[in-house]
Amino acid sequence: MNNIFTIGRRDVLISYVGYFLKFFSSIIVLPFILSSLTTSEYAIWNIFLALNAFVILFDMGYGVVISRYTMYAYSGAKETDIEKKLRTKGSNEPNYFFLYQIMIASKKIYSKIGKYVVIVLIAMTFYILYITKSSINMSEVFIAWVIFSISVYINMLVLSEAAIIKGLGKIKELQLITIINTTLGIIIKIALLQLGFKLIGLSIAYLATAILLAVQYLKVTNIIRKVKEVDYEKAKSTFDNQFKKTFEVISRKSRGIGGVLISNFIQNQLILLIAPIYLSLKVVGTYGLSWQLVSVIGALSSVTFNTYLMKMGNLMVRNSREKLKETFSISTSIFTMLFAIGALILILFGEEILKVFNSNTNVLPSIPLIIMLLQGFILQSIQKSTNVISLSNDQSYVKALIISSTIIISLQIAILNFIPNITYVLLCNVIIQLSYNFWKWSKTSMEQCDVVFSDFLRLPLKKIRSYF
Repeated sequence: MNNIFTIGRRDVLISYVGYFLKFFSSIIVLPFILSSLTTSEYAIWNIFLALNAFVILFDMGYGVVISRYTMYAYSGAKETDIEKKLRTKGSNEPNYFFLYQIMIASKKIYSKIGKYVVIVLIAMTFYILYITKSSINMSEVFIAWVIFSISVYINMLVLSEAAIIKGLGKIKELQLITIINTTLGIIIKIALLQLGFKLIGLSIAYLATAILLAVQYLKVTNIIRKVKEVDYEKAKSTFDNQFKKTFEVISRKSRGIGGVLISNFIQNQLILLIAPIYLSLKVVGTYGLSWQLVSVIGALSSVTFNTYLMKMGNLMVRNSREKLKETFSISTSIFTMLFAIGALILILFGEEILKVFNSNTNVLPSIPLIIMLLQGFILQSIQKSTNVISLSNDQSYVKALIISSTIIISLQIAILNFIPNITYVLLCNVIIQLSYNFWKWSKTSMEQCDVVFSDFLRLPLKKIRSYF
């Protein structure tokens, strides 16, 4: 097997820098945002971001499946292998013809998705105007939303390139792009906020980074297209005949991932769109800030795990069970430890840190904040477990996630109608997820990687001892 998924310490370091900038960019510019926007305007910006997350649902799991099949092709797997639960070995060289088929299909799929996104973004304009009609300058919000919508559309189209890059295991390249793009975004946001552009300035910065991201992604994927130009031309010439089959395979496998994405949106973002109907924008702003900080903790804690996810898939293809066991155990242990440290810092010093930033918006009180942190840890753990399970083309978790999400949002709406208290809204999510999804899929992913609980302590300690 051609070891094309080698990940060194430098790659992990670059990944940490990339994830730090990506998920801390909002924290870096937070003092400028909070000093420039009112609490209601800050809530509107969080709603913009939630609507962006809603639009991303139109991906419906295509990106995850395309990344996975790109990894299969680049690992040398044959097209017939992708229908199996992988316990098979690939060849010694990448299957470029199959890879190019996937790349061409990916671009066509996202072009079709883009057409539906335009319709949805137009419809969402009326929702934005409805929730802002009584408290904020509607013309400013409208202009900001139009600019923001254009950037959302561009970002949707380039997801086709991002999926390919991730599947190729080019973590370093992906994170270098993230570093450049996020740095530029931070600079533009701060500059425009200082000039008094408020929501419009944030939207312009979002559009500028979307355009730069598209250029950078295309630069990387165009290099791959030129590696075997003969195969690429052959894939293009036979594409019309092959697309239907490739599209059917990708669509069938993406349905489960799409269900997971919808489930994640319901649990993470939907409440931000529903809450303004029942609660003030000030309360929504406080909730949004708290969840943003919890998400940052989860994202930074997940850097190592996410960096090695495609490597785990490669190890499954190669049937390297011991290495898979070690990689999964150590990555999961690092995630748990870092999340616990981040949660403790937020609980003990969250308010003081925000005071340093001159924030006009606070985090939630201690009890709902602790519940929110527990919710964040549970959701991150479930996501990691299902990501690992899906590497072997197993999507047995989809039905349970959809059912639990439906129950959660139904109960949350009922709570907001009768007891409009954010603590109970958070608590119902935690209880339902703990009752099944958390323990069930954690257990399944551990079994798939031949891991027992003692390995989460034994293997990291063994790895540490090897350095001395």
